[in-house]
Amino acid sequence: MAASSVLLKRSLWASLGILFSRLTGIFRIQVINALFGNTIELSAFYFAYRIPNVLRELFADGALASAFTQTLVDVEIQDNQKSNKDNQYREILGTIFWFFSVFSLLLAFILERTSFLWMGLGTSQNFQDQGGLGLAQSLFAWVVYYLPCSTISAIGMAYLSQKGKSFWPMVGTAIFNVSMMLFVIFSHNSIADLGYAVTFAGIIQTIFLLYPLFSQQGFLIVRIKHLHYVLKIAYGMFPRIVNQGSLLISLFINSFFATSLSPTALGEIQSAQTLIQLPISLVGVAIGFVSLPLLSRHKDEPKVFEKMLNQGISLGSLLGILSVGGISFCIVPLCVVLFSYGKFRIEDSQAIARMAIAYIPAIFLSIQAKILTQSYFSLNQTKFLMLTSFLFLGLNTLLNFIFLPILGIWSLGFSNSAAQLFEVLILRHFLTKKYPFPTKIAKFVPYFLLAMTFYGLSFFIFNLSLTWNYNEAFKYLLAMAFLGFFIIGGLLKWVIPRFRL
Repeated sequence: MAASSVLLKRSLWASLGILFSRLTGIFRIQVINALFGNTIELSAFYFAYRIPNVLRELFADGALASAFTQTLVDVEIQDNQKSNKDNQYREILGTIFWFFSVFSLLLAFILERTSFLWMGLGTSQNFQDQGGLGLAQSLFAWVVYYLPCSTISAIGMAYLSQKGKSFWPMVGTAIFNVSMMLFVIFSHNSIADLGYAVTFAGIIQTIFLLYPLFSQQGFLIVRIKHLHYVLKIAYGMFPRIVNQGSLLISLFINSFFATSLSPTALGEIQSAQTLIQLPISLVGVAIGFVSLPLLSRHKDEPKVFEKMLNQGISLGSLLGILSVGGISFCIVPLCVVLFSYGKFRIEDSQAIARMAIAYIPAIFLSIQAKILTQSYFSLNQTKFLMLTSFLFLGLNTLLNFIFLPILGIWSLGFSNSAAQLFEVLILRHFLTKKYPFPTKIAKFVPYFLLAMTFYGLSFFIFNLSLTWNYNEAFKYLLAMAFLGFFIIGGLLKWVIPRFRL
């Protein structure tokens, strides 16, 4: 089967798994918002949870998973003719697994014990005076242990990715979401239960993702002679660690700005970003996740590498345009229908929509960045990722300082999108000019301008829909879903076949 066809099929399976996971994530937000309302207590939880969640992205969705996948592919290629392949493969797995498991557990313990020293840096004095910081620190004592769970899960995800399985690892997050919802629903509904629920759900997710690994490889043992693979992975992780470190700093800066404007802003941001991450994950994460092992196998074949990369970018551009258009024209009704339950009022849902509209341009840009980043990892050319991380952090912070007095809470989304655009342009430039071989990348500007045209046109509907009640919002979503059905049907009939499914 052609490599390009393999890429598309695995991307579709990964997208299906991510769709299931992201939908359960929205249900999780619905349940939590309905039970606790748009309060400072909920913002305190989201502040505590966002820190290990960013670190989870470092390990599960980023550095460890990418570097580990690359290492497994290299071992498979090098040992393909060796009779002791299975034993060595299992020993390398075991050494990496136990090292990073112990390391992440120790890191979580250190973060928990030192939280009083640094958590206050990410919140405003107003948030602290209302008790938000103290509550966030008590919740952090539990949610931080989601970090070792996600680290261990990342190894299971990388193993399944290397074996060509793209659906199973992507539904791991769905297991987490469902477990957390059930825990909260059947608990006493105190804010502390959310902290317990995160750790409980993380353990269930870890068991789910490790089951295929242990059932196929048996008990994993450590071999000192394979520690150099740990060092190799650590070296491969370093650029992404710098990248996520800059995002973590950006998170603290944005949290400070948000809590200075409103003590409940963090809850609104979390709900808005959950919606925005749905298309990003369905397209960018899915294509990036399955493309890494395929690109790694063909890194010495420039023509095949270029064809696979451009197919992923072109598919991501097409779906990114549709995502921006669909979310832009439906954001207010979508938020009202999804979140206006229990203690969460329509006014709270509209506040989420106002936050989300500013992040929508980042959908198209994040999809591009996630696909391009994986090509750097596949070719072991990662030093430029550190440069883009620092540039993203600096530009994002500078724009927030400039536009926060003018745009208010909207500046967080627009600054993020502008910095993301700059990052994508830098990634494309270095990929074209600096790699070991010339790489002609699929067009970007026409697709981006088309996506922004849809985005600009959507503001008429956005302002109009702020006056709608629940029933009007629901009817509009039904009409848009009917239209979307025909658009998707046309894609499946005339466009998708061009990618040789």
